[in-house]
Amino acid sequence: MPIGFDIIGGVISLVVYSVVVFGVYKVHQMTTELGEIKEVLRDIRTNTLGAPSVPHSAESLVRAVNSASYSEILDQAATHSEPQR
Repeated sequence: MPIGFDIIGGVISLVVYSVVVFGVYKVHQMTTELGEIKEVLRDIRTNTLGAPSVPHSAESLVRAVNSASYSEILDQAATHSEPQR
């Protein structure tokens, strides 16, 4: 067999080995990511089980935030009634 075929065979072997190693590495990355995603989902599920109920519509949520903000502003205004210099 000529030397050219040996070189081509070696290059093809290196390419195939590289593809296999890269594939194993990517599978390892995906399993790691899936494990982290599962952990985050478990944390979310455990933290939301005892959470208080939230407003159901966007409008009621905006009203709740605005009313809380206004009451805080009024409370601060009442406690700090001195004029600003």
